Amino acid sequence: MTRFTVATATTHALQALKQEHLTSLAAPLDGMWQSFADMADQFEIREDDMFVGFCAVNSDRQLLQFFCQGSVNPQGAYAHIVKTLDVAGAVVPTCDPSAMALAMDHQKAVSVNALMYHHPGAADTAFFPDGATLAVLNAEDLESAVAFAHQTLGASEDWLNAYFDGLIGRGELFGLWQGGTLIATGECRASDVQTAISDVGMVVGTDYRQQGVANNMLRAMVREATRRGHTAICSTETGNVAAQKAIRRAGFICYHRILDVRF
Repeated sequence: MTRFTVATATTHALQALKQEHLTSLAAPLDGMWQSFADMADQFEIREDDMFVGFCAVNSDRQLLQFFCQGSVNPQGAYAHIVKTLDVAGAVVPTCDPSAMALAMDHQKAVSVNALMYHHPGAADTAFFPDGATLAVLNAEDLESAVAFAHQTLGASEDWLNAYFDGLIGRGELFGLWQGGTLIATGECRASDVQTAISDVGMVVGTDYRQQGVANNMLRAMVREATRRGHTAICSTETGNVAAQKAIRRAGFICYHRILDVRF
């Protein structure tokens, strides 16, 4: 009889297997969702004392990642994890068909949390309002970028300081200025774990929305990703219709979803 065991682990200790998991996916995984999985509790999976895989479970008892590289009974491993760790559900991308199929074995309800997009090639030229200038932000711009994003999104200033400081240090945060005022930001984050992939995104000031700034900022970020030889990807929640319109107008294609599966 097959015997499964689960033990706590660290993201660092599982890094090689996590990389193998990402390589096995049918499409790149959005960086934000990957970071959620890395911040969750990590567990190694053993089958008859052999290390065969890992999983990640967040504080809401949701299974964010599941991967078994050599298990002869992945269904048994999955069921053991659900029972042993008291898992209430899963957040699973459709680009991970194995994990999705296993989650469906336990599902009581399924809903779409987010849409995942990729850009098929070079973007069209970006056009901005007269007098507006797009530039890479530097350390001197950090305070302005944080104030802009805090006012626009309501995000924590402490978190924004740390996040934007990291992007600026890598030359991955861009600002659209008009008359000395920051009216939009864009980011093009090269993935640390997926080859030739950049996650792109933008924030547009409330006074400049519905003027084409959002999709043109995305076009500019795609052009930056293309300059690096990268494919641009992004995601957005299903309820954010405005973002979906801007993403599609910038030329992105949506093939995959992030599913919320309740057990």
